Amino acid sequence: MKWADAALAARIGRLQLDPGRTTIRRLSRAEYVNSIRDLFGVETDAADAFPADDLGYGFDNIGDALTFSTLHIEKYASAAEKIAAQVINTEIPGKPAVRRIAAADLSSTLGDDSVRGDTHVLFSNGTVSTSLQLPRRGRYRLRAGAWAQQAGPELAKAAFVIDRRRVKVVDVKATRDKRGPLELEVEMDGGRRRIGLAFTNDYYRPKDPVPSERDRNLIVEWLEIVGPIDDPPVTRGHQWIIAADPGHGRPERRARPILREMLRHVWRRPPTSSEMASMGGVLKDKVARGASFREGVRLALAASLVSPNFLFRAEPRSSRGSAGVQDLGPWQLASRLSYFIWSSTPDAELYRLAARKTLGNPDILVRQARRMLRDPRASALATQFASQWLELRNLADASPDPARFPGYTDALADDLRQETERFFESVLRESRPIQDLVDADYTFVNGRLARHYGIEGEFDDDAFQRVTLKDRLRGGVLGHGSVHTITSNPTRTSPVKRGKWLLENILGTPPPPPPPGADSLPGEESITDAATLRARMAEHRKNVTCASCHVRMDALGLTMENFDAVGRWRDKDGGRPVDASGELPDGRKLDGIQQLKALVRDDPLFVRCVARKLFVYAIGREVSDDDALALESLVARVGETPTLEELILAIVRTDAFRRRRSSR
Repeated sequence: MKWADAALAARIGRLQLDPGRTTIRRLSRAEYVNSIRDLFGVETDAADAFPADDLGYGFDNIGDALTFSTLHIEKYASAAEKIAAQVINTEIPGKPAVRRIAAADLSSTLGDDSVRGDTHVLFSNGTVSTSLQLPRRGRYRLRAGAWAQQAGPELAKAAFVIDRRRVKVVDVKATRDKRGPLELEVEMDGGRRRIGLAFTNDYYRPKDPVPSERDRNLIVEWLEIVGPIDDPPVTRGHQWIIAADPGHGRPERRARPILREMLRHVWRRPPTSSEMASMGGVLKDKVARGASFREGVRLALAASLVSPNFLFRAEPRSSRGSAGVQDLGPWQLASRLSYFIWSSTPDAELYRLAARKTLGNPDILVRQARRMLRDPRASALATQFASQWLELRNLADASPDPARFPGYTDALADDLRQETERFFESVLRESRPIQDLVDADYTFVNGRLARHYGIEGEFDDDAFQRVTLKDRLRGGVLGHGSVHTITSNPTRTSPVKRGKWLLENILGTPPPPPPPGADSLPGEESITDAATLRARMAEHRKNVTCASCHVRMDALGLTMENFDAVGRWRDKDGGRPVDASGELPDGRKLDGIQQLKALVRDDPLFVRCVARKLFVYAIGREVSDDDALALESLVARVGETPTLEELILAIVRTDAFRRRRSSR
C-alpha cells in the first residue's frame, strides 16, 4: 500500500486545490488571557467573567461557531479598563499621592453627636472612618490630626483601623496647645479600603474633685493617606510602551511613537494613519480634561483592547496572488501561526519577519514553527488543543456518585486532566511517534493520583513526576482516568460512551446520531453491574436499527471495562470477574486494554484522525472536500509513524494554512 499512498500524494500534489476561507474569529477566553500575558507580562482573571466560548467541531476557536453579544462588549470593556490600569503605572516616583479627608467628611460610630464644628469629638469609645480606593498593593503612610483631653491614670489611646481591624494602638500625647499628627506606615492591598481612627480607652469620672481629671476625650480634625510610598512596580508592558515616550511636546504629538508601537503589538499589525489619529484624539481629550499624560496613555490602551482589531482575528484580502487564491498577508500569517502553536499573540521575531515580508516563504515559515515548538508557550498545544480534542474539559462537569466513589474530588479531577496534558506534551517535545499517545510505558502522577491508581512509591501530592510503568496498562491516553471518567455515567461505566469516544476522537469515524428514541439502553436504570450491562447491550444489538453502529462501538468500549467509572483498575465487578472482550464486525476478537491499544496503533485511521483534528484546530474551520484530499497527501508524506511535530509542520506547509480563497 505504500506505493499507492505515494502515487496518491503525487497526484494530489499536481491538483490546484481550493485553500478555502476562514470566518473572522473572536479570541477565545484562553487566547485572550494568553495574549494579555505575552503582551504585557501580567496575569489576568478577567476572562473568567466572559460568556462561555461556543464549540465548533470540538474546538473553541472556530469562526463559524463563536458568537458575539452585547454581554461580550460589556465584559470586554470592563476587562480592558482593569488590564490597562494594571499595565500602565501613573505614579510619579518620589511624589506619592496625598489624600486628606476633613472631619466633616468622616463618618462616626457615635453619629452626629460627635460633630463639634470642624472636628469630631469622640466622647466615648468610637471610630471615625472613610472609604477610599487605593491604586495598588503597597506601603502607605496613615496620618491623623488628633489630640486628646487627658484624664485619669493613663494617656488617651487611639487605634488605626483598616477594614474594621485595629492595626496598631498608639498613645495620644498631643493636646489642644501642643498639636502633632499620629502616624503609621503599613502595607495595604489595593482596591476599596475603609481607613479609620478609633478611641479605645474612654475615661469618665464626673465626681472627681479635680475638674481636669474628670473626662478623657479624643478630638479628630482630619485623616490623611499618603502613598503608595514604595517604588511602583513596572510591568513589562509599561516598559515597552513608555519606552517610546519622547517626554515632551503637545500630547497628540508626544503620543504618536507610543501609539504606533502599542497598536502594532496589540492589534498584531501596523495601524493606519486614520487609526493613529483616532486613538491620538482619545488620549488628547483625556489630557485636556485634566488627566496626566500617562492616564491618557492608559485610556488609549484600554480603547485598543476593546477594539475589534484586538478582539478579532481578521484575514482581509491581500494584493498578492491569483484572482481566486491569495497568499495570507504576513501579519495575518504571523497571527495564524502563533495562535495555532501558542494560543497567543505573535512575538518579536514573527513581527520582524512579517515587517520584512519574508514570513510567507514556506521554508522560513516552517523554521519559525519549529522554533516555536521548542518554546515553553507551545504547552498550549496540550492545554488547549489536546484538552479539547480528548474532551478533557468535560471533567469539570463529571459527577461520579460520591456514595460509590468517595475518593473522587475536584482536586483529583484536576490531577486527571493534568496527567493527560503532561503526557501529551511529553510525546510532543520528545519527538515520539504519535502512536505513543495511545500506548506508552510511562505516565505522570502526583501523590493523590498515585494512590487513586494504586501505584507504589513516594510521591508529593502537589508535584507531578514521571513514572515508568511495569505493565503499560496506564500508558497512553487509553489508560488514563481522565478518559474513563468523562466516558462513564455517574454510577457505572458506559461501554457505549467509551466506544463512541474512541470512534470520534481516536479513529475519526464518528457514528451517526441515534434515531429518535434509541439513545439509551432499555431498562438502563436497573443495570447494577458489568455482567448485567453486557447482557443488556447484547439484547440491544439485536435491534437491526441499532446494530449497525453498536456492533463496533460496543466492542471497542467493552475492552476498557477493567477501568471503573473514575479510572481505577478492577478485576471484579459485583463479585464476578470483569469480561473485557468484544468482537468487531469483521470477526476480529479483542480482549482487554492491551489488545485495544495494539488495534489502534496499527490502524492508519488514527494518524488520519490526529492530522484532521490538528488541521481543524489550526485553520479554524471544518475540513472541505479539497482539504480532505490535501490531508490524504499529507498523511502519505509523513509516513506511518509520524511525530506530532512532523504533523504540525506538514499542516503549516499546506496551502490551506498559508493561503486563502479571495472574495470575487
